[in-house]
Parts: sequence; structure tokens; C-alpha cells
Amino acid sequence: MSSCRQVLVLDADQLSTLAVVRSLGRHGCAVTAAAASPHAIAFQSRYASQHLIYPDPLQQHRAFLEWLTNTLTNHSFDLMIPVTDRSIVPILTIRNALEALSPIAIAPNPVMEQVVSKCRMHSLALEAGLDVPESWIIKAPAALDAIEPRNGFPLVVKAERSLAWLDGYGQALETRYVADRATLKDLGARYALYGDVLVQSRVMGHGVGLGLLARDGLLLHCFQYRRLHELPLTGGGSAYRVSETLDPVLEGQATELVRQLGWHGAMMLEFKYDPRAKMYWFIEANGRFWGGLPLALAAGVDFPRHLVSLYQNQPVSQSAYSAGVRGRNLERDIDWTRSAVRHADIPMTRIVSDALKLVLPREHIDSFAVDDPRPLVSEVQRIGCRLISAARRRKRLFASNARENVLRKNPQQIRSCLQQARRLVLVCSGNVMRSAFAEAYLAKLFSSQHGGPAIISAGLDAQPGRPADPIAGNIAQNHKLSLEDHRARALATLELTENDVIFVMERTQVAEATRRYPAHASRIYLLTALNPSLPIDIVDPNGEGPATCQAIFDQIIDALEPVIDCITHQRQRLP
Repeated sequence: MSSCRQVLVLDADQLSTLAVVRSLGRHGCAVTAAAASPHAIAFQSRYASQHLIYPDPLQQHRAFLEWLTNTLTNHSFDLMIPVTDRSIVPILTIRNALEALSPIAIAPNPVMEQVVSKCRMHSLALEAGLDVPESWIIKAPAALDAIEPRNGFPLVVKAERSLAWLDGYGQALETRYVADRATLKDLGARYALYGDVLVQSRVMGHGVGLGLLARDGLLLHCFQYRRLHELPLTGGGSAYRVSETLDPVLEGQATELVRQLGWHGAMMLEFKYDPRAKMYWFIEANGRFWGGLPLALAAGVDFPRHLVSLYQNQPVSQSAYSAGVRGRNLERDIDWTRSAVRHADIPMTRIVSDALKLVLPREHIDSFAVDDPRPLVSEVQRIGCRLISAARRRKRLFASNARENVLRKNPQQIRSCLQQARRLVLVCSGNVMRSAFAEAYLAKLFSSQHGGPAIISAGLDAQPGRPADPIAGNIAQNHKLSLEDHRARALATLELTENDVIFVMERTQVAEATRRYPAHASRIYLLTALNPSLPIDIVDPNGEGPATCQAIFDQIIDALEPVIDCITHQRQRLP
């Protein structure tokens, strides 16, 4: 590592990145940590010599790449290490231009493209002789009808990529379980908007991770760990894990897969071990560092240091690791504990026992290091703020429930405001689904009718300029509406007047809008206020399938009908 003095590490908001920063900093590198958030946990490390903030790649794709190009142009780095797909996937699109400015510690693009695609990786795993669950690669939504799983539901649905970009805005497409065919068709159709879809039978067992490092298809290091706590409880990222002795079967499978790929760099292979059948099921691959990286370092394998040596064309030393070392992501493990307490199938004795193990010598917290304590302090503070905020939200929701009649009281007052309104402001969270659809629905109705109010929509937490959700756009087309030109706007950017009537979708939004705009409190209403037959909240359908979204939009239409009647009736009375 002697020739690698200046390193740029992206995704500094991740605990795996903190592990990278600590490792390289301890070995004499000047580490510049960069993230989209000014509160990134790796910024707290004493080993981060410089902090940089960049545009969020998911929200500002082009701006992120411009920032990266300018940063590499204006600074001299011996190596750049992106740690998550959030930065890696955009980098692949302009890799040649960036590599002219700095080496990048990720595998070559043709290889990365195979690993990023869950469908291609599934095919490669089959070719390498790995055991995979019963699977279907769906190239068109109609093919979902042909799926007949041998063991029935539930099934696992995966988008081809975990991240996808549309019109410059990123969308996280999480792996989901579906319990019935209707949900399968809804979710499959949504994911099909972004490419092929991988559907698999659910396999039982505990999660096993295999972290590795390879040079041009030759396996150099391999580290095995077992997931003790996964979040969500049905299966997901690890919150608590333990290092295990490397199984020769897994090592052989990893060796063959790495060889077929010609892999170069760090990778994590995810398996599920079925103790009854005594076999490993291949789940997926991640062509980067992984969430359990801090455990690997605690057990004795310094993957970040080895990675730098690899990309500096230096020898990579061999190192053994200790089995039985445990590590936990403190924040995620607290979330696991809270979920487990509410889950009848997890004994309380296990929950308490696992929590008490925190004091044992072989236990490690991902954010803690004796020589670098500030990240742990920062994490504890963040957890505390989260728990306090959650308690306050529960309190507000309780108060909202108690005030349900108040929120829907005095419909005559609402009608009076509507009759005087010069503008209706429709508000949700992001202004890409509910309020966008409501705006289009009302605007079409009143656009050509003299005397109608102006119609506008906004979001309490909107990202300005973001296009409408594709599913919302498709449903709007079924109503002969268009959201093609819609772009999200933040409520804070509107100049509210005394002649505005503001409709929100949920009780919590009533409280939040009132808090932000107390002068307009008397003109902030739930959209459902004039239709008591509807649920009081019109919930956010983001992340759900077309059928759920359609049901939510039907509620919006039903909520708007008495609003339309009131405005139309008033207009008919005008001379």
C-alpha cells in the first residue's frame, strides 16, 4: 500500500464504508470520505482526513456524475472506492472518462454488468453448478400467468436491478415476498417497467454470506459468516452475524463462479443453508463490499487493505480468520429486537439472550473502535433521536385519532371556503402520485369552465422536478389524463394566500402542514373531509403494485366528488 497515499471513498453514510475508512487510515492512507448526507457516519471517524458532500445519485444522477468528474479533475487520488450500488451503477455509465482521472476499485464493466443483473447472475450460477431455487425469468408481464410453483406460494420477486433510473431519478426496487397470484401480478408488472423480472420459490434456512477477493478470476481470500438476525424478519440484510469456519463446498462453488466471471476485486455471495437437506441455495451476488464487512475485519481479514494492494498491483498477503466472532449493526439490531418482540414465533428467551451477549469479549459493534469512538457516539445519538421521534409520532397519531371528528367536523365551513376559493392546493408527501393525480383530475374538469378555481399540487417533502411515478402515469392514462409533463414541486415554494384551500391526504399531514403554516390552519383539510364513507387517510401507495395504486386513486376520485359538486353548485348560482 506504500504507493497509495490518497484515496477517495464514496458512500460514507454506510457502516461498511466506515470500516474501509478505518482500515486504510490505520495503514497510512489519507482518506477522503464522501457522501450525499452531511451527517454521514464515516465523517465522524478520526481516519477521514477530509469530508466531501455530493448530490444524491438517486435524486440527482447527472449532478452526481458532474460532481465526481470535477472532483477527480481538481484532486489527485491514487484510488477511488465506491462502496454501494447507489454510486457504482451511475459510475459504470461514464467509467472510461472517470478512469482517465483516477483508478476505480470495481471490476471491469462487462463483468459488473453481469453481477448487477440478478437475472444474468442467476444463469451464471446455474452454469457454475450452484444450487438455485426454482426460478422463472419474466420478460413480459403476461408471462407471470404461466408461473406454477411446485411448492406453491410464497414466492420471491426480484427486479433485474436493485436500483433503476428513469428520467434521471433513481428508484430502489427491493426484493419482495408475495403470498398470492394477484400480488405477484401487481408487483411483477411494476418491476417489469424497469427490465426483466426474476421470480423464485422461497427456500428456508439461515442466511450465509461469503465475502471474497479475487484477482482476474483467481480466488485470493474467502470469509464465511452466518446471519443470526435478519431484517426484515422474513429475510434480508444482516443485523447480527457470526464468523464461521469456511465450508469447503462453498469455497469450491465460489472458486468456480469467480473463475467463470473472471472476477477482479471484492464480492459477496449470499446463500441460504437448509439444515434438513444439508445444502446451500445460491441467492444472489453483490459485486462490492457488503454490510457484514466490519465483522470480517474484526475476525482478522482486512479486505480494504487487500483491495488496495490488488489495485496497486502489489502482492496480496494471505491471512486466516477466527470463527465465532460476532458483530452487530447496532441500529438495525435494535429494529430487529423491536420487530421480534411483536413476532409470536420468536421466543422472548432468545431475544433477551442475544441482547445480553453484547457484553461478551468476542462481540463487536460495527460503529465502535477503541481508537475511534466518535462514530458510535454519533450512532447512539441518532438512534435516540429516532426513538424519540417515533414516540412523538405515536403521540400525535393518538391525538389525531381522538380528533377524527374534529378533522371532519363542520362540512358547511369547508363548503363555504370552497365557494370562496380561488385556488385549490392538493398536497401529499412527494407530489409524484396522489396529489399529482388529483391535480390532473380536477384541472381537466375545471380548465375550460369560467370561474373555476385554479388547481395546483405540491408535496410536503417533494424533490422538485421529479417526474410522476410511472404507475401513476399509467393509471392516469386509463382516465384519459396525462402526467407526462408533471414535475414535483415543494409546498414550501408556493406563496399561499388567504383564498387558498389546502387539501392533504393524511391526518399526520394536517398536523405537519398546520405546524408549518399556522396562518392557514383554518383552510387546511383532509381530502376525505366531505366523504365520511371513505377511510379517513388516503395512504401513500408508493412501492405497491398497480392494483393497490388503482384502489387508492379510486378513493381520491370518490373524495373529490363532493368537492366538485360544491364548486359546480356555487358556479351555477353565479349570475
